[in-house]
Amino acid sequence: MHSLRASQGNVAFMFAVAVFPLLFMVLSALDLSRQISATNKLQAAADGAALAAASLIHTDDPEAVAREWMDSTTSMMNVTAPEIEVNVTEAINSREVQITATYKLAGYAPQFGAESKLMPINVTSTAYEEAFNIEVAMVLVISSSMNGSRISELREATKSFLELILDGELLDRTSVSLVPYGGTVNMSNYFGPIVGSALPWNGCYDETQDNQDDIAFNTIEAAHTANFWKWNVNNPWCPKDSSRMVANSNDLDLLKAEVDAWELSDGTGSDIGTMWGLRSLDPSWQGVLQEDFPNRTSSFTEPSTLKFMIVMTDGGITAQYRPNIVDETYESIQGGQNQVTFYNTSSAKGIFTDACDYAKANGVRIFSIAYQVRSNSQKNLLQDCSGEADYFEAGSDNLESTFAQIASRMSELRVTD
Repeated sequence: MHSLRASQGNVAFMFAVAVFPLLFMVLSALDLSRQISATNKLQAAADGAALAAASLIHTDDPEAVAREWMDSTTSMMNVTAPEIEVNVTEAINSREVQITATYKLAGYAPQFGAESKLMPINVTSTAYEEAFNIEVAMVLVISSSMNGSRISELREATKSFLELILDGELLDRTSVSLVPYGGTVNMSNYFGPIVGSALPWNGCYDETQDNQDDIAFNTIEAAHTANFWKWNVNNPWCPKDSSRMVANSNDLDLLKAEVDAWELSDGTGSDIGTMWGLRSLDPSWQGVLQEDFPNRTSSFTEPSTLKFMIVMTDGGITAQYRPNIVDETYESIQGGQNQVTFYNTSSAKGIFTDACDYAKANGVRIFSIAYQVRSNSQKNLLQDCSGEADYFEAGSDNLESTFAQIASRMSELRVTD
């Protein structure tokens, strides 16, 4: 009996000796997993805070932005009260924010000394943004199909976008060209009556397929477009002066007033609109297409300048039509259907594609928006223009947020650590 008791005691002792190391290993593995998870959460919070604080779009104190971001984010991640150090370095056109966060996580595994039970977690994140000179061309459709709530939604989305990019430290470095287009583009802001012509100037050039291929475009020799309509008698093919192009301005009040005045125009001349958007970014038009920046547009190779073009349409590109007969004042004297094809849809698509390719080849980043577009071929055309990453499909419920996404991408940041 004594021997049996001794044997049972030995087994219990051996079991105790074996189970404690095993339990220690399990708890240590659990601590390691928790430490890795907490480190990843804290790193993600620091990255987000650094990016938000470094953004030049806002004018808030960057350290306050970083601390507010860290407080709200870490509380959602169940990481309680980390110690945060924020260092901000600013120059006239840049901001760097470095965040160091420290957190002590209580461990499960038994260790010697109370302090040793707290596992230290340290992360660092740095974000940097530099404000380049920014040139933006907004090529936006105002065709007859944009009637009703559509044109209202476009006006509001455009104005919200302008408020985002023409704000804070970026204002004096950013120029915007508004290029509303219907059948064509009204250029009355920059060019007057054609030399030697007795016909009244309506602001629109008769752009043939040949001179559409020419970025320079000879405005001296070009004819101007007759006043006519195709599908809607109230919406002329040549947009009215209220819907004229405005080039290279950063006057927010002026630009918003222009947007509010937009009226519809027959046709969807995306090819002509995109060409004039491109010209507003092309250095050969420097000093001609400008409001507030005499030295724009800058060279395509200027390293301190970023160029963007937004191209939006709500449908397929239309052929270019012209009336059969016009009277002595260049007014059409025939109904909307009595026209000839100036150049066809296939040619218009080719001009559009060439303009997109030329822009991209010269470093212009294009964002395209298919607004309530149903045609897959038109969606593909826009996607090919901008590239898949910068192509957006928008409806009445998200047009404004789509423009906001584009504004955010134009001010992209990178985490450097």
